[in-house]
Amino acid sequence: MNKIIHIKKIDYICFIPHTIPRKIQFLKEYERLTDIRLPKINLAKVYKNNIFVAQKSLSTLQERIINARETIVIKNGLNDVKNILLIDDAVGSGSTMNETAKKIRILMGKSCKIYGFTLVGSFKGFDVIREI
Repeated sequence: MNKIIHIKKIDYICFIPHTIPRKIQFLKEYERLTDIRLPKINLAKVYKNNIFVAQKSLSTLQERIINARETIVIKNGLNDVKNILLIDDAVGSGSTMNETAKKIRILMGKSCKIYGFTLVGSFKGFDVIREI
């Protein structure tokens, strides 16, 4: 992780929030253990009618894109960000990371570079989307 941060000159990190509340959240533990000392873009996961919908439970790419687009919210303002590292625990279709990157791009403009890092990947019949 530190090598990626150094090579890509990352100045902000952003952890994708979990969908399902659990006693121990893997990414929170990963964040604590890696002890990355960079400013963070804080995201929140919002739920329609207080119903949790995990990305992995959705069967089509379109459903995953819509769910990610409608449930990820950027909580803090962003100033002078050049290189961002988005970190997720697992990626299937790539839609959560892609939709989050789109929201950041809208706020920051095209001069900001956004990189994605995931710990586990799964390509269960989904196309990997690469719009950002």
